[in-house]
Amino acid sequence: MTESDTPKVNPSAETVSASSHSETESMSFGHFRLLRLLGEGGMGTVWLADQLEPVKRRVAIKIIKQGMDTKSVVARFEAERQAMAMMDHSGIAKVFEAGATPEGRPYFAMEYTPGLPVTQFCDQNAFPIKDRLRLFIDICDAIQHAHTKGIIHRDIKPSNVLVHRGDDDTPHVKVIDFGVAKATSQPLTDKTLCTNVGQFIGTLEFMSPEQAELTESGIDTRTDVYAMGVLLYELLTGEVPFTSKQLQGAGFDEVRRIIREDEPTRPSTRLSTFDAKEVTRISKARNARIEELAAMLRRELEWIPLKALRKNRDERYDSPKHMADDVNRYLSGEPLEAGPVSRWYRTRKFVGRNKLAVGVTSVVALGVIIALGAIILLYGVSKFHLARAQVAGEFSSELLASMQYVQAEGMDKELVTVMLDRTWERMSKDFYTQADEIELRNRIGMAFVNLRLYEKAEPHFLGALAVARRSGEGARDTIERKLMLAMLYRKWARYDQAARYAQDALDVSRRFQGEDSDSAIAAIGHIGAILTMQKKFDEALPYYEQSIAGNRRNLGDDHHETLYAIGNMSAWLMRQGRLEEALPYEQERMDGLIRALGAKHEQSIESLYRMGVLLNRLERGEEAVSYLRQALDLAPAALGNRHMVTARARTSLAEILRKQDKCDEATPLLRDALAAFRSQLGDQSKQTMYTMYYLADCLITIGQYEEAEPLAIECHALNVAEFGDAHQETYDAVTLMVSLRDGQGKPDEAQRWRDLLPEDTE
Repeated sequence: MTESDTPKVNPSAETVSASSHSETESMSFGHFRLLRLLGEGGMGTVWLADQLEPVKRRVAIKIIKQGMDTKSVVARFEAERQAMAMMDHSGIAKVFEAGATPEGRPYFAMEYTPGLPVTQFCDQNAFPIKDRLRLFIDICDAIQHAHTKGIIHRDIKPSNVLVHRGDDDTPHVKVIDFGVAKATSQPLTDKTLCTNVGQFIGTLEFMSPEQAELTESGIDTRTDVYAMGVLLYELLTGEVPFTSKQLQGAGFDEVRRIIREDEPTRPSTRLSTFDAKEVTRISKARNARIEELAAMLRRELEWIPLKALRKNRDERYDSPKHMADDVNRYLSGEPLEAGPVSRWYRTRKFVGRNKLAVGVTSVVALGVIIALGAIILLYGVSKFHLARAQVAGEFSSELLASMQYVQAEGMDKELVTVMLDRTWERMSKDFYTQADEIELRNRIGMAFVNLRLYEKAEPHFLGALAVARRSGEGARDTIERKLMLAMLYRKWARYDQAARYAQDALDVSRRFQGEDSDSAIAAIGHIGAILTMQKKFDEALPYYEQSIAGNRRNLGDDHHETLYAIGNMSAWLMRQGRLEEALPYEQERMDGLIRALGAKHEQSIESLYRMGVLLNRLERGEEAVSYLRQALDLAPAALGNRHMVTARARTSLAEILRKQDKCDEATPLLRDALAAFRSQLGDQSKQTMYTMYYLADCLITIGQYEEAEPLAIECHALNVAEFGDAHQETYDAVTLMVSLRDGQGKPDEAQRWRDLLPEDTE
């Protein structure tokens, strides 16, 4: 049986029933007058009462049932009172005093909370997901306080988390019932307190795997984290991961097996299993359509309860605070600590899902592994100088190129990350020269940059700089490492750090290499780019001018550094809206790249795309289409279907075609672009959301409503999550839903969406 003393709340009981409860024998005792029964558990009853003195107030009194005052029950009762008395938190009911009734049964008086269970409160008030999450953060804060006092609750569930509206109409949380709490730092009572072997502690649906082991040894604060994961799961979906019907229909051993071994269904998937009646109930209670809820959960939100529900407690959040921190990150749009699963798990799953691709058809990924293995073998066996070994250099170059293909084709980055980490572990054990270490760190760092894993690249670039500094601050290697760090931090949008390294590189270059040295000119170009990213446009201009002039003088017109500087100037002018002035710079850059690198090089294709974008902004549509089509004739084969240049060229061309009422031509371009943006940037990136909107709009225009519907619904959900209900981007998504429902011949649904628009919206 389950040891849980949570009373069954009976809010409709107006007075004490004289025939059903022995407490009626003494309607008053001491300075308390009992008013009505609030709830009843296996160990005691909870009453609403008036305290008459020394302070007049309404309280809740918990009294041990007659006949239940055994040694173990009294010990448990006293432990609960002591646990609650240790708390001093607005989210936990306070204990006022304790004593015994005239019949000798122990009681304690505590703060009365006139609330509803948290799930019931949220449903009755039709709380949307964000409001539910804010309440959940308050719950986390209360349980965290208990943990800091050395108390593990062990029975967190909706009926033990009450919510009521305060005088300011703000919802307030109260955690109650510490009847099965466990102390971690000190005994709660000097009486004997033990738990029978084979007895469940807590409530089955909220019970952690370690509780199902039926021992005390595995219980710690992460046990409460698990229960909070169940609670959040229910707040989001309306159901717990394992229902009472599921568990109560199973035998004792099967219940333990389910809790310890069965993985919970993903919340977004769980929503798809509900029947029409449940869908209506859940949607109404959360003030959102079921499709929007599923889309919201699928993005990232469901990762939070799933992390809390990990079978291995070491993989859960360390504390309620860490769980609350992740909820706050979700609400503020920051990256989550939680992820779907661990890196190694994802790697195993990737190989399991793609055995054929990994073993046979995924030539590029296999090439990466072979290249890495060859470098390791060469270095580990022959001990040749890495920087000077021709074969190793060729493999390293292929490795960097392969990283771009892995990124472009949307392959699983985890597998490549593991291989890169293993490469470093193996090869970093024995370097013959500084150049060896700098070379390897630089190549692995650049591989991570190409994968946009900047946090992985950073230690390699910093390590390379530390090694280079052994040769002195003025050494060329040291200056180059600083410029590499400036590049990394600029791509990472850490502009202050980027500026510090670039300026330092410039100062040192001028002092040791000369005012017009290549390294000084390179640093000047970096500073101009960083100032532009910081929107300091006027300050950036002289740096661009110096960069172009210096590179032309030192390196020539068609050198890649010169063309890079020209491209920066063009981009700067476009940001300023000076499009006509930008055009000759863009033309020179494009022609120079094609001459120097060939038309099929990534930079050449990207320059064709940029020229198309610029011409489109100049309203030279036909010329723009010509350049974009040239880019797309080359990009898929040369770069891959999911390379960002390919995807952006498709989106740009599709936007022009859409404006020309050629949605039938634009639609396949947008489909491919959306797939690329999803895999590379994620569902919540602006580029993904815009492309999703344009694709849904085109599909509606050409009458393909079945394909358009999930996209339009997801688009609205993403915009609400990103911008809120009252934002132009969200209104655009609502207008899209109006068009969809009108096109489907569903005027009532179209009107419901139309009602969400401001009155002055056409």
